[in-house]
Amino acid sequence: MKKTLLLAALFLLSRCPLHAQTPVPDTKKQAVKTEKTAKADKKKENPKPGTYLKVILIHGDFKIYSYGYEFNDLNFEIENHWSKQHVGLAGFSIGYRKEDFSAAEYGHFFNSKVFWKAEKKGFYFKPGIGGEWGKPSPRFEQTRFNYKGKELVSYERIYLKRNAWMPIGVQNTGTLNPFVELGIGQKVGPAIFEGGARIGYDKFTVHTFQFQNGNLIFQGLNGEYKFVPTLYFGLGLKMF
Repeated sequence: MKKTLLLAALFLLSRCPLHAQTPVPDTKKQAVKTEKTAKADKKKENPKPGTYLKVILIHGDFKIYSYGYEFNDLNFEIENHWSKQHVGLAGFSIGYRKEDFSAAEYGHFFNSKVFWKAEKKGFYFKPGIGGEWGKPSPRFEQTRFNYKGKELVSYERIYLKRNAWMPIGVQNTGTLNPFVELGIGQKVGPAIFEGGARIGYDKFTVHTFQFQNGNLIFQGLNGEYKFVPTLYFGLGLKMF
């Protein structure tokens, strides 16, 4: 009887979960899983590099000094996206913009920018900052007349401040101005589609003249910076 009870007790103890064997972890499988996770994280952190040729349509529709402006410019860019960030930056671009297609002697600009980028599932958010140098067209040159009744008492001449050297023609006929850009885009195979806003920061000059006793008298010269907002849409193809 005692032997039977002892055997029963041993049987019950062997079935108890406290004595269940703890599974031995498969270190090899864990190492492979950790390596795959590290590669996935690295791939996620480092965007794919590429150099793109982009064609961009720039549209402006705004008012400055109560004058309305509406125009379309064409910009060509070579844009390089790095495989990893450098000082927080994701890439840079150089480009050429043409305004006023009716004239060949002016309306030529060269631009360059650096940009940051946040990318996820083929979409990206891309703010940037840059500068533009060139010879502007006369589209911002305006004259505003002021009357007292029917009598002309003064007028103002408004134009872009020329602040840069040009190699052709009169040297101080160019402009050099900064801009900021904010874009949203998507990668589709070797192509990228991008849209956004560009805001220039250009200096304008205002000459004021006044008529006194039939004589035209120069009153003053003022200069002030104005924001020049534009929208853009671009298509880029990967070169390499």
